[in-house]
Amino acid sequence: MNDMGAGLRKALMKAESLNQSLQKEVNMVRAISKVFFATWKIELLLDKVTPVMELDEHSDIWKDGVLTVREALDIVVERAAGEHQPVLRDILQVNRLQVKLRHKDTTEVEYYTANHGWIRLNIMAVERDTFTDVISLLFGWQSINEEKWKEKEHKRELEEANSHLMEALEEARRASEAKSDFLSRMSHDMRTPMNGIIGMANIAMECLDDKERVREALQKIQSASRQLHMLINDVLDMSKIESGKIQLLREHADLKKLLESLLPGMQTIAKKYNVAVNYKGFQTKHRYIYGSPVHIQRIASNILSNAIKYNRDGGSVTVFVTEEPVEGCQDKAMFILTVQDTGIGMSEDFLKNRLFIPFARECSEEKVPGTGLGMAIIKEIVQLIGGEIQVESKLGEGSTFKVYTPFELAPELMEKKLNKERDDKTILAGKRILVVDDNDVNIEIATFLLENHGAECFTARNGREGVEVYLAQDEGFFDLILMDVRMPIMNGYEATRAIRSANRPDAMDVPIVAMTANAFTEDKRKCWAAGMNDHIAKPIDVEVMLETIGRYI
Repeated sequence: MNDMGAGLRKALMKAESLNQSLQKEVNMVRAISKVFFATWKIELLLDKVTPVMELDEHSDIWKDGVLTVREALDIVVERAAGEHQPVLRDILQVNRLQVKLRHKDTTEVEYYTANHGWIRLNIMAVERDTFTDVISLLFGWQSINEEKWKEKEHKRELEEANSHLMEALEEARRASEAKSDFLSRMSHDMRTPMNGIIGMANIAMECLDDKERVREALQKIQSASRQLHMLINDVLDMSKIESGKIQLLREHADLKKLLESLLPGMQTIAKKYNVAVNYKGFQTKHRYIYGSPVHIQRIASNILSNAIKYNRDGGSVTVFVTEEPVEGCQDKAMFILTVQDTGIGMSEDFLKNRLFIPFARECSEEKVPGTGLGMAIIKEIVQLIGGEIQVESKLGEGSTFKVYTPFELAPELMEKKLNKERDDKTILAGKRILVVDDNDVNIEIATFLLENHGAECFTARNGREGVEVYLAQDEGFFDLILMDVRMPIMNGYEATRAIRSANRPDAMDVPIVAMTANAFTEDKRKCWAAGMNDHIAKPIDVEVMLETIGRYI
C-alpha cells in the first residue's frame, strides 16, 4: 500500500513536471508570437523541420507536421518574389548557415513575398555540437512593411531634400554669377559718369575765364550726375524689393501731369540717341487718382527710357494713355500706358525667360548703359499696384509695352502753384526759411538755391540747434523749415516733434519739409508721422524743391 502511494506520488510529480515543461513551451510560443508571425524549428541532425507557430494559410505544407530540411528551405525560397530567390537560395545553404553562425547566434535576411510583402527572416542558433557547429536552428519571420515604407519615405525625403539643395546651390551659383556680372557692369557704369563729373570739374577749374566752356562743362556734369543718380536708385530699389520692404503711397495725384512731366526729360535723352518721341496724348475720361506718384513715374520713365536707348538711329517712340472701366467697380478705372518703339526688339527666348529677371540684359553694356534691374523693379511695382505688363516684340523690328494699372478715381486736384508771372529769381522774395542740416556742403547748396530765388536763409547744424533757432525767433518769423533727417545730437524726427510740441501758436502751423537722402516710401511715412508736411529727396532737384515749397508758402 505504501509502495502504491509512493508510486502515485512519483507519477503525480512527473505529470506536474511535464505540465510545467508544457507551460514553459506555451509561454515561449506566446513570447515568440509577439515578435514573429511564423516560427520553425530546424533540426539538422534529424533532418526535420517542425512548426513552432505557423499561420493557418500555410498549414497545408506540413506532412504529418514534419518537413525535411531541404523541403523546408525550398518552400522558403519559393515563397520569395522571383528577383529575391537566387540570393535567398544561396544564403539558405546549410553549410553556409553553419559557417555564418559559428561565431555568433543570429543572422537575418530581408526579402519580398507576394503574400506578406516585405519580411525579415531571423535565423537563430538553438543547439550546437561539441565542435560549435549548429545542429538546431529557429527560423522566425517578421513583417517589415511599415519599416520598409518608412525607409522608402525617408529615402524619398532625402532625395527630395537633396534635389532642393542642388536646385538652391544652382540658383545660388547663378545668382553669384549674375551679381558678379552686375558688379562688373556697375563698376563700369558708375565710373563712367564719375569720370565725367571729375573730368568736367577739372576742365571748369582750368577755364574759369571762358564762360562758355565752363557752362558746357557744368551741363555735362549735370547729365553725368543724373545718370549716376539713376544707377544708385536702381540698386537701392532692388535691395528693397529683395527684402520685401517696398511700399506704395496713397496720394491725391494728377495722372496726366505725372506722366507728361516726364516728356521733356525723355525728349532730351531721345535727342542724344537721334530718336523721335511721338506723344499721342492722354486719351482718357479721368485724370485724377489716388496712387503712389513716385512709383507711377518710375514705371513710365523706365519703359520710355528703354524704348529710346534700345532704339535705332533715326527711330521713333510712340506714347499714349487710354482708359478702360473696371468691371463691378465704378470708383476705379484701368489706365493703360502704351509705349511702341521701332528699335532692336528682343529675341523670343529673352522675352519669355529673362526680360524681368534681375541683372538680365540682352544687349551688352558697351552698347547701352544700365544695370539690368529696371524691368525687374517695374514689374514688382506694377504687381504691387495690382496691374500687369504685356509685351510684344520681334527681334530687329521693335517692341510694344502695355502697362495696365488700376487706380482709385479722385476728385479734381486743386494745387497751390507758384506765381510763374514773377521773375523766377524772386519767387521766394521776402520768405524766411530755416535750413537744418549737419553737412556744410548740403547747407551751402540749399541756401544758395533758395537765396538765388529771393529767400532769406537761416541755418542750424543739428536738430537741437534747429529747435533753438526756431524758438529764439518771434511767432510766425519762419515761413518754412527744411529739415534733414539723419543728424547728430538730435535727428530730424525728434526736432520736428519738439517744434510741434512747443508752447507757441505757430508750432503746429509752420511748414516743415524733410530734405534727406532717405528717399524710400517708408521714410516718407516716418516724416509724416513725426509731423512733417512733405519730403524732398537728395540730391535736390531745383524745380521739385520750388514746387514743393510753393505748396506751403
